[in-house]
Amino acid sequence: MKVGPLRPSVNLSKKADSKRWGWLLETEPMIRTGQVIALIILCTLEVGDVFAQTEQLKFRHLNISNGLSHHEITTIFKDSRGFIWIGTAFFGLNRFDGNTVKSFLHDAHDSTSLINNSIRQIFETPDRQIGVLTPLGVTLFNPESERFERDLDSFYEKYGTSKHLKNIIHDRDGAFWFIESHRVTRCIPSEGKSIVFKNNAGDTTSILQDSISDFSIGKNSNRWIVHSNGIAERLEEVRGRGQVKQRIYDVYNFNKGHQTGYRLLADTDGDIWFLAAGSYQGVFYYDLKGEKLHQVTANSPSLRLNTDAASCFVEADDGSIWIGTDHGGINIIDKKQSTVRYIYHRPDDPMTVAENSIICFHKDDEGIIWTGTYKRGVSYYHKNIYRFDVYKRHSLDASSLPFEDINRFAEDEHGNLWIGTNGGGLLYFDRQTGQYKQYLNEPKNEKSLSGNVIVSLCIDSEKNLWIGTYNEGLNKFDGKIFTRYKHVPGDTSSLPSQNVWEVFEDSRGRLWIGTLNDGLALLDRRTDKFQRIKTWGPNAMQSMTIDAITEDRQGNIWFGTANGIDVLSPDAKNFTHFEASSNPYSLSSNGIVDIRQDSNGRIWVATMDGLNLFDESVKGFRVYKENLPHRAVLTIQEDNLGRIWIGTLNGLCEMTLLNDDATDVAFKRYVESDGLQGLQFNLNASLKTKRGELVFGGPTGFNIFSAEKSGEDLPVPRVIFSDLRLYQ
Repeated sequence: MKVGPLRPSVNLSKKADSKRWGWLLETEPMIRTGQVIALIILCTLEVGDVFAQTEQLKFRHLNISNGLSHHEITTIFKDSRGFIWIGTAFFGLNRFDGNTVKSFLHDAHDSTSLINNSIRQIFETPDRQIGVLTPLGVTLFNPESERFERDLDSFYEKYGTSKHLKNIIHDRDGAFWFIESHRVTRCIPSEGKSIVFKNNAGDTTSILQDSISDFSIGKNSNRWIVHSNGIAERLEEVRGRGQVKQRIYDVYNFNKGHQTGYRLLADTDGDIWFLAAGSYQGVFYYDLKGEKLHQVTANSPSLRLNTDAASCFVEADDGSIWIGTDHGGINIIDKKQSTVRYIYHRPDDPMTVAENSIICFHKDDEGIIWTGTYKRGVSYYHKNIYRFDVYKRHSLDASSLPFEDINRFAEDEHGNLWIGTNGGGLLYFDRQTGQYKQYLNEPKNEKSLSGNVIVSLCIDSEKNLWIGTYNEGLNKFDGKIFTRYKHVPGDTSSLPSQNVWEVFEDSRGRLWIGTLNDGLALLDRRTDKFQRIKTWGPNAMQSMTIDAITEDRQGNIWFGTANGIDVLSPDAKNFTHFEASSNPYSLSSNGIVDIRQDSNGRIWVATMDGLNLFDESVKGFRVYKENLPHRAVLTIQEDNLGRIWIGTLNGLCEMTLLNDDATDVAFKRYVESDGLQGLQFNLNASLKTKRGELVFGGPTGFNIFSAEKSGEDLPVPRVIFSDLRLYQ
């Protein structure tokens, strides 16, 4: 049914004139649930495959362990002072100041306490008191005295409202909308005027005589109400009078006027969403431009919810519509992309939504979406609430990371990642689709990966992927087959060792192979022969174990070993050796793990006892130890802002250089609560992508983040100063 010009209001409490109103009440065939296919998801949501992506959003949580008085959350509201108010089903009201939770409960012996412990709605009055709706009516909380007032006659008189008050909405224009079951009052305290929208007998521009169940403000500040029978009305002030400018009868028609507690959401595109909790009808939305009603259910031909048991909804800052469900988690509808994304609780992932039964949402002024659950308190989300995107294995999600102990990374020309694991073979991570492909050793297939413990990766200039393994030699992968290189005892032109610890291609196209305990070699890719590099003695390598290789701007090749650093000159004629000693400019440790050159040409060295920076002026190193979260530095990267990121055995550390010569620095430590895969990171398990993102891996997954995001002030709940105590 189309929504045309304003139609006269219908007094649905009386018998309608069948000749005049038959199109609405009798003569037009009602659309039944089984007949809705033709009208579901037409025009604006034409799609192909719309099934959800598997990546889960990351939430933080508030529950009884944080001080909440009860786990079943019925309503959430953020006031103008910045407090988050949380209403529970049976055990009172809670106030969260960003740090602690304070509870307010009914006390039968205290008339200034909460009137009832069952909270239905929370709002703020024009004079900044907190209104709390309970089964026994509204009570007002005075933030100054922290007492509740039950006698509200003077308040009702002041604002032209009554004991039927259900909610107050403060709009962007400074007006307060007092929502009652039978009327809506628009109040502008600064101007001292009010406009009332109510049913007036004989006035077809007044609201219908039916119980108002919800109110919403949408595109162009359009104000909408929905009645318990499903009829929606757009309210407008006309020459100082409140009028109805448009009505939508389609949901009323669909449900034959059945009285229920409809919820309403007017989105920023101008569409109107309807939901009747407990009706098992999914959600409806009315396309105002196309004048069509759409229903989104678990059986829709295109967009599909994972359950029809929708309970609440909210619009996120990106325009997506979040649908809370009973036992289906959160369904996120993206109308522009024509997709539905399913957000579930995963028992093995504490960052997912606390549970799959959602009761209420509240989006605050900073874009944080607060989610009230049935049995596990509050979960809250913002895209920047965690500083680091994390990728882990989840036993109940087959599309998650196949193996979580990560050793190495390499990036291909498409920006996708090759990931070497510590026992799970080789992974290819398609960042566009979020899908993984796993390559494992096949014992009877010589063209498969030779081993499943990957300790080094390198993509060469010919786009071949070189894979060093633990105890299973070297592999070259051309995208189709794996070519194996093995150590052959007695053959000095073969791979020196089955343990290939590092593979590196320099600017001249030479492929360097570093091994565990068997020295350094160069691979001639024309002949597939290995040339072993001299170890020990003058002008030679000084260790048989090579953990890191890099090239500086001058063409020097730096080799990090188990016995310090050896630097090969650009003409390949001379080695310079650095090791730990009593010299104040020596390395802090001979155990070299990683070597990186930064954007200013400085050489940073990760060791098992601190971070080292090469100082050309003294031909030695400056050492950083004292403020690191752990002295074992396992991997390092520089971000696009010039900060050095350090993976350790005790968290990730951000090092900011406060002056040009790096003599003054500041450290900041990040831990699991910031979104890290874990506190421990793995040796040399990091990468800087072509986009400038940093990737760090550890025993329980990996993180990807950008310099810009990690430096943001995250819009998490700010701490509100609410109390002062002096202790002597």
